[in-house]
Amino acid sequence: MHRGRLIGNGESDQGASLPGLLIPRSGAQVAMGLSETGDRTTLIEQRTKTGGRKWVGESSDTSGSTMLGAAMYDECNSDTLNPAVAGHAFGLAHLCEYFSERSPHPMLAVEGETCIVRHVNEAFLKLAGVKREAMIGQPFAVAVPEQVANGCSALLDRVYRTGTHEHLAEQHHGDTAAPVYWSYAVWAILGLDEQPVGVMIQVTDSTEIALFHEQAAAMNASLLLSSIRQQELTEEAEALNARLEDVIKEKEYFIAVLSHELRTPLTPILIAAHMLEKDPRLEPDAREMMRMVRRNITLEARLIDDLLDMTRMERGKLNLQLAPVDVREVMRRAVEISNVDLEMGKLSLEVDVCDTPVMMHADAGRLQQVFSNLLRNSVKFTPAGGHVRIRCRRNGDSCVVEVRDDGAGMDAEFLPRAFSAFEQGDKSLTRKAGLGLGLAICKTIVTLHGGTINAQSEGKGRGATFTVNLPVLESVTEIPPEPEAPPVKTHAGKFQRILLVEDHADTAELLRMLLEDDGYSVDWAHDIDGALRLAEANQFDLLLSDLGLPDGSGVDLMRTLRERGSTVPGIVLSGYGQEKDVDQSRAAGFATHLVKPFSQKKLHDAIVALVG
Repeated sequence: MHRGRLIGNGESDQGASLPGLLIPRSGAQVAMGLSETGDRTTLIEQRTKTGGRKWVGESSDTSGSTMLGAAMYDECNSDTLNPAVAGHAFGLAHLCEYFSERSPHPMLAVEGETCIVRHVNEAFLKLAGVKREAMIGQPFAVAVPEQVANGCSALLDRVYRTGTHEHLAEQHHGDTAAPVYWSYAVWAILGLDEQPVGVMIQVTDSTEIALFHEQAAAMNASLLLSSIRQQELTEEAEALNARLEDVIKEKEYFIAVLSHELRTPLTPILIAAHMLEKDPRLEPDAREMMRMVRRNITLEARLIDDLLDMTRMERGKLNLQLAPVDVREVMRRAVEISNVDLEMGKLSLEVDVCDTPVMMHADAGRLQQVFSNLLRNSVKFTPAGGHVRIRCRRNGDSCVVEVRDDGAGMDAEFLPRAFSAFEQGDKSLTRKAGLGLGLAICKTIVTLHGGTINAQSEGKGRGATFTVNLPVLESVTEIPPEPEAPPVKTHAGKFQRILLVEDHADTAELLRMLLEDDGYSVDWAHDIDGALRLAEANQFDLLLSDLGLPDGSGVDLMRTLRERGSTVPGIVLSGYGQEKDVDQSRAAGFATHLVKPFSQKKLHDAIVALVG
């Protein structure tokens, strides 16, 4: 016969509020209560831990089924008795009903190892949506079918075996269309032998909390994935940036080498054309042909310069050497350079320059490049017999330079892209020559000067107008005098001897001829080793050296000469002409850096400035 024990006084082990226990005042009253519900009654008197007495009554019916768990009275705790109901004891089902029926919390009691449902309160029936008769006497797993992943059945078995109360939170309940989650608080019902005879279950509908936790978990997982993906994207971006940086460096190196390789063979052609153009022994037609060769070599060199400028622009390394300049003078020099192109194109040019100086802080060379590019653009797209006009005027605190032509013009769709690199209004095979870099370079230079440039055209065949606005200086009214040039070293009475170091044989031969015609003595070395041997054996007045040599560079050569005590001045003759190349050559001791192809006049002026 199973024994039940009544424990607590108004609270369960889980802390949930329960109705006050109905406890009999004496052993006789216990017996009376038991006899009301059972056929056979046993009354046992026991001592409590507090020193009082208790009566434990047991009753069973004729079939042997347990009708009552227990009832007790502790003399030392008589103040907790409820005299109004003293003398009444209950069977297990009645007892659980009294404990939980009016509880707002869904509760049920199960008995034995098979967890037979003995009691279900109204709150549970409402929560589960079932009828009481469908549950009483059924195993819990049948009466309350749960999903496989629900751990309630295992929990009941564990609490029944151990007698230890447990909680189980947010378990997926039942098989419903919408997810339903229950949480369970479970504690044991103990018999007289202190062993569990059943389990009390309190259920809480935790669907909202569970769904919130699921959503939070999903959000956390999403955030984690986003964080991981963000990290991956960051790493990919860093790798891409590093690769892009490598590609840019590779491109710069390629363009620098390409420039050198293109410039080097142009140098002897340009020198030869210039020498033949001035040779009085040639027929006029032949000299004119040499002039044409020289012009086209110069054009080719300009294209190379544009490529290098574009590379500098992309890296933000297009530097300006600012000084007070008169915009009118810069414009006049640009016109002088463009006169040959205008004559070849059979175009008329109108120059309109204001009378008073227009002063600004500018890089005269770069500003001249802007005006020359705009004039060259007009020449390129204006047919023979056309007109080009360049005008300079003061407009408040700005200088306005305008280049207008009556040539091919531009349609409205192309105008916004006119200053983009590599853009051509006509991409057909019959278009005019060029890389489409001139206007892009103009825009960059003008912007670096704090100005603006824009293009206007009324359409194809109706000409174009380019307008440059530049800030002017208010406080400067004229150009300060240029610093005096350093005195020319004449070395009167001394024959000038030059050490030429050049690995390109044709260039070396023509340079030797050109210099000897000018009255210099020239010794030629193919590489650094040969140059050092000549320098050790002879006294030279000037070093002319290429940068790229078979066994090193001209910089290495100059450094070695300086380490050996030589003070010979030097001029670089090289196809490498970027800022870093110029800076390196000057740092090594070279006085001048000439970029190939150079004109005979530039070379002559550079030599005279150093040695006379």
